[in-house]
Amino acid sequence: MKKHAPATANKMLCALRRVLQEAFKLDLISATDYQKAVDLRSIKASKKQRGRRLKPDEITALIRVCQADSSPLGVRDSALIALLRCGLRRAEVVALHLKDFDATNVMCIVLK
Repeated sequence: MKKHAPATANKMLCALRRVLQEAFKLDLISATDYQKAVDLRSIKASKKQRGRRLKPDEITALIRVCQADSSPLGVRDSALIALLRCGLRRAEVVALHLKDFDATNVMCIVLK
């Protein structure tokens, strides 16, 4: 747990089980030894999100800072905050591309 994230450790356990399974199929390991070796529980972990919910005045302050930035980054960051405030999930926002934005109709297409 100190060295690897739970998901990484579970992938490693899965790989180990598959190697043991192949060893069993090739008669390199007995059925009893195979059963004992693969009797490993997956690591359970809570999927608690990091961070915290921002207060409305904090979001307003962020938008003001973005609007004060005359570079393209200020515009981009303002748009990202607006999209997140519209209810898009973080993964949906990250997956967006410029082609998803329709400047003519001022709309953004979000697909699963």
